[in-house]
Amino acid sequence: MRPRRFMRLLLILLAASMLVTRAHADGRVALVIGNSAYQRLPVLDSPRNDALAVAAKLERLGYTVITGVDLDRTATEAKLQQFWQAIANADIALFYYAGHGLQVSGRDYLVPIDAALTDAKTLDREAFDLTGAISPMEYGPHVGLVFFDASRDNPLPPDVEPPADDSDGVTDTPPGGLVIAHATAPGRAALHGQGDAHSPFTAALLQYMDTPGLRVQDLLSQVRAAVMKATAAREIPWDTSFMLGRDVFLAGP
Repeated sequence: MRPRRFMRLLLILLAASMLVTRAHADGRVALVIGNSAYQRLPVLDSPRNDALAVAAKLERLGYTVITGVDLDRTATEAKLQQFWQAIANADIALFYYAGHGLQVSGRDYLVPIDAALTDAKTLDREAFDLTGAISPMEYGPHVGLVFFDASRDNPLPPDVEPPADDSDGVTDTPPGGLVIAHATAPGRAALHGQGDAHSPFTAALLQYMDTPGLRVQDLLSQVRAAVMKATAAREIPWDTSFMLGRDVFLAGP
């Protein structure tokens, strides 16, 4: 084969490889948020590092990752909008959140760094209802995966609570299914890492998420066992799964 012809073939193969890689990345989209530097709530050590570690591992697994750390309400809205647009044609959409969280009237909330959370009446103006944050998943991706590394108790002073959520805290499922994994059970607090240590939930997730051939459902079982062991069962991860006849792998089959 002539050198010029060989080089042309090599360039064509390289371009095709790049297109395949890009298509694979565009098929898996993740939004990763970690809030540590709270302005009016206790500062948390681990969520920022937790999120950066999860984002780095997802990128190595071929995900297109949108990352946000220490986001106020406006910045959170912008990241969510970017994510919602990016998952329109995704095969898998993954949302990871670490930071302050709470559960009020059966609804889980993620908390931006500028929130004060002085009463329940202003909750919907200061925090984000998790169900609303992930609801666009039902229109875009084939499969939705949610990892919520935050507390699910109610630290607010007694007040008039928002109306109870009658949807069981779950958005309508995407065509291929939805998995929502919480670091802890309903009504319970989640532990965060101290100093440079990851939280128990994220540490376990990082340990197993790149295991080839491990289904998401089996991954969550491994994570649950690891967290219970690390916390002497003080924290028990909780998940809700609506998988519709398909095995899903974070790291590929």
